[in-house]
Amino acid sequence: MTARPASVSARSRAIGAALLLVVTAAACSTSSSSAAEPSTAATTTSTTSTTIAPTTTTVAPAVASPKPKVPTTGAYFGTWRGPGPGRPTDPRQNITDAEAAIGRKYAIDHQFYGWGAAIPSAYETWTAAHGRIPMVSLCACKFETGTAVKWAAIASGKYDSYLSSIARGFVALKQPAFFVFDSEPERQSGLKGTAADYRAAFRHVVAVFRAKKADSVAFVFATTSYAFLPESGQSALVKSFYPGDNVVDWVAADPYNFDTAGAWHSLSYEMGPWYAWASTLKKPLAFVEWGTKEDATQVNRKAMWFRAALDVLDSRYKDVRAVVYFDERKHERGTINDWRIDTSPTSLSAFAEVAKSPWFRAHA
Repeated sequence: MTARPASVSARSRAIGAALLLVVTAAACSTSSSSAAEPSTAATTTSTTSTTIAPTTTTVAPAVASPKPKVPTTGAYFGTWRGPGPGRPTDPRQNITDAEAAIGRKYAIDHQFYGWGAAIPSAYETWTAAHGRIPMVSLCACKFETGTAVKWAAIASGKYDSYLSSIARGFVALKQPAFFVFDSEPERQSGLKGTAADYRAAFRHVVAVFRAKKADSVAFVFATTSYAFLPESGQSALVKSFYPGDNVVDWVAADPYNFDTAGAWHSLSYEMGPWYAWASTLKKPLAFVEWGTKEDATQVNRKAMWFRAALDVLDSRYKDVRAVVYFDERKHERGTINDWRIDTSPTSLSAFAEVAKSPWFRAHA
């Protein structure tokens, strides 16, 4: 992994708070946390169409439900507020401090869990009660060991007891929520199965939730944005993972500016090809992760990046109805990627300016 840093992984994220989160340590290393973008994955000749071949899982039609509303104008503004350095170990205080720093409440609160974690946790109950929409990312992997959970096994019903417990938890929560199943699956091609296996697993998860009447959950299909760039060579592969219009509520990507070897990329560069594809699906779009580092050679460049991002989101990319920032300093395979909003006074000031813009006034 040498060429280009990848999006930040779900498995390597450690939340560092023992009080409320059962397992929020980090998501699969095969998601977005590795130190470089993956090479093109080996296998998959699946169709890139949104028409999905029949599977053994019958998915009931979606019903009217209290899922998160799609903003008619503007977008939700959310965060994954990671642990230290210099941050409270209590995640409740951590996000409260973050909101004080930017002068507003986040609309979406994103948390990451490994396979087997009790979901939703007490934290989701707390954050929903404080006016935020919980977003839960579940990795098909075990954080403690890094063990992958095969998509075919999930689709077969092997883990239905666990999935049913999650669904019942969301029913009990009685609040709108986002659910991201195994983000960035294109990075797991071969390790966890094929694109067809992932589609079947995603559809099976939705079927279990619907059978349990977990109708408040919006299902999010999330990939890297990098996989859509010509230099990735993964465009056909990543499109083949799309599970189908009747099970996907939101389509998401993780655009990051890694500033690798001086290659400073705008948000438009990182997300443009993904957006061109995703906007044809006629679904609300989102970033479940996004971020930029500082440019060590140019003061204020991170601040300018944030302002430029706002300009394009409220002018060119209006189908993006939720953006959830990855606010953490990451140690990834010997590299430090510092995505924090407060890496400099100018960065924090610009981020707060963006957060309070009219485009991001949507709330839970």
